Amino acid sequence: MQTALLLILVVCILIIGFIFSRELKHSRRLAMTDTLTSLPNRFSLFNLVDEFNHENRSFNLFLLDLNGFKQVNDQFGHQVGDGALIEVAKRLNSIRMTKAHAFRIGGDEFAVVVPENEVLSADDFCKALEQVFQQPFKHEDIRYELSTSIGFANFPEDSDDIDELIRHADQRMYQMKFSHRDKKKNNAIVNNLCDLYLLG
Repeated sequence: MQTALLLILVVCILIIGFIFSRELKHSRRLAMTDTLTSLPNRFSLFNLVDEFNHENRSFNLFLLDLNGFKQVNDQFGHQVGDGALIEVAKRLNSIRMTKAHAFRIGGDEFAVVVPENEVLSADDFCKALEQVFQQPFKHEDIRYELSTSIGFANFPEDSDDIDELIRHADQRMYQMKFSHRDKKKNNAIVNNLCDLYLLG
């Protein structure tokens, strides 16, 4: 009788341990995943970078900020905006690079980490990222376009500190964003001057 009770107790402990382990894994997965897009989140990005750091593996970090997302959200509503983020996540995952890791790190910002030996050059991969946005986006009968500004940094060439590395990529991303804005402003000024000339 005592042996049977002991066996039952051991089985119960094993079952509880198994359930607890499953719950722990599930909670950890949830903590490291963006709930909207199902991409790994910012916490996962830091974990992967730490991994590469400990293994002394060089890698390229690409930060992406969506251009035109706020206007889509304001004009068509959050449901369409959420659909846009989900579609961007799908397209980033479809880039034919087996070792490219895509993340949503907040709002309309994404990141992609690629081991350095997986791409010919950062420029080549930037072009691949830009191609993700070439096709128009659609939600039911709504069609719209998005583009991206990209910042790039290399570990360890730019920095061997993750925070500093992100700052490098962030600065380059905003340089690209502002240069695009300036270009649009200049084009608008030229177009207005042409219109005035034609009207005159």
